[in-house]
Amino acid sequence: MRQTSLVTVGYGAPESPIGALGILGPTRMDYAGSMAAVSAVARYVGRYIAEAN
Repeated sequence: MRQTSLVTVGYGAPESPIGALGILGPTRMDYAGSMAAVSAVARYVGRYIAEAN
């Protein structure tokens, strides 16, 4: 686990987040790409949950 990193982002309203999503990858991963991907999925999940309510 020493050579791994965790990239996370919360989803839901900024004042009341519902949860968080993340990925676990190597320390030398593409952080910009990983953060963009996790953020995109979090936005999708947040919209899906908002529409379900």
